Amino acid sequence: MRISSTRSANLFALFVLVPMLALSQPSTRDEAATVHSDRSHATRTRFIVQSSSAPAADASVVLVGGTVRRQLAIINAVEADLSAEEASALGTNSGLRLFKDRSLAPLDANVPSPPAPPAPPAPPA
Repeated sequence: MRISSTRSANLFALFVLVPMLALSQPSTRDEAATVHSDRSHATRTRFIVQSSSAPAADASVVLVGGTVRRQLAIINAVEADLSAEEASALGTNSGLRLFKDRSLAPLDANVPSPPAPPAPPAPPA
């Protein structure tokens, strides 16, 4: 049962916590997705690279020349800036999963809020 609960926790972290981290960034959608590297002037894209552990993901990114921005230990991943070539090189590794980092927003901003809870009953007189 431990494997199932660990997998559930990882999926929860990937789909709930990581988007929350992305939303906490004080940047625009385009700025969060693409950054420019000073050392090569090549366009680099922000990815979440997931592996068996955050240090393993970190080592894989560094090995291909990418830049690790931060570790996301709860989901065994790192946030990294990668060129197209670096992302392609990591994509050939079956032990890694790459996700292009992006901002999330509701599909419909006009979704109504849930109804308010009922008022408590009046105290007896």
